[in-house]
Amino acid sequence: MSPRVRIAAAIVLCLPVFAIAQPAGVLRFRTVSIADDPRRIGGEAYRMLVPFDWRVDANIMWHNSAANTASPWVKVIGPARQEIGILPASTFFWNPRLLGANFRPGSFYNGTEVQFPVLDPFQCIDKIVIPRYRRHLDNATIVKQELLPELAAAGRAKYPQPEYRNAVFQAGRVRFEYVESGVQMEEDVYVLTVAVQFASGQTVSTVWSPDEIRYSKAPTGTLDAQLPLFQTCLFSLRPNLKWFGRVQEMSQEYSRLQAQASSAAVGRALAQGAIAADRMDAANRSSEQTEQMNATNLKRYQSRQAVMNNINAHWDVTRQGELYRDPATGETVELPSGYGAAWVNLSGEFLLAVSASFDPDSTSKGSWTRLEKTAP
Repeated sequence: MSPRVRIAAAIVLCLPVFAIAQPAGVLRFRTVSIADDPRRIGGEAYRMLVPFDWRVDANIMWHNSAANTASPWVKVIGPARQEIGILPASTFFWNPRLLGANFRPGSFYNGTEVQFPVLDPFQCIDKIVIPRYRRHLDNATIVKQELLPELAAAGRAKYPQPEYRNAVFQAGRVRFEYVESGVQMEEDVYVLTVAVQFASGQTVSTVWSPDEIRYSKAPTGTLDAQLPLFQTCLFSLRPNLKWFGRVQEMSQEYSRLQAQASSAAVGRALAQGAIAADRMDAANRSSEQTEQMNATNLKRYQSRQAVMNNINAHWDVTRQGELYRDPATGETVELPSGYGAAWVNLSGEFLLAVSASFDPDSTSKGSWTRLEKTAP
């Protein structure tokens, strides 16, 4: 494995999963906490909701890159061959005239992988996503391809920097069919591609990314019914504010080093992943600097969540979720539609019931608070 890209050993903190049968017309979710490698930042990186009897396998993928410093890699695995996943975004650089023979595709330039742009979402899934993350789809049959222009338009808000003003965004979904251990399966793979060009002397360089890579798979005939679970799991993903702030600081440090990348020492630091989280240890700052940084990170966090909510609203042409508000905290959460009532307890579990008169204590006793349906 290249020293420039490392996958941190993940720790998924959650309650043990027991195969508890739920009453008919009842759906239950639990909150899981995904932890970062303590050799990086450590602590909780993300939280998300998952169906109560599904298990979670998760990593944080680190890149020595300012554009894409850390990405979640999450698999939510059901009891009947279902799977919902988040795949890590990548950032690539391309300029054949500038890079020459020393930087072939697959090599790294200032911490960014060199790859020819593949911006068509269908080709990107074929050329980038499948070889890196979903090799079992190599020989799968494509049964449907769909462009998602609303998702592409929403993705523009994720890149507000001035240099992305003329960026190109595309998004799409491909459905595959294949046989897995004798079972006929279906799988949807989604991707958002973004590319921006800028002058490099007398040449033009391209920075591009396959972003927002998601997938959902299930036995044939059940995948469409899984869409509400797909939306609930992915839309509930939230970074921890403190962890998010540290990642932003590390990203800024990468930017500073990459701006000085003509130095051989800096180049070695980038190649070896020599940036440690303790470089930005808050204990080494004054209280005023810490307060200013916390305020800045909070603003970035809130802005990011607003952007992600907009992106989530355009993941699919069919929304199968409803917004609920917790009257105790004022927080909102999107849960599958078609249920008469929903509750949350102190353990971060959510319960939905078709019957509005359902008693949540009949399933699990534990301080349930009834949620209020709210307009999107």
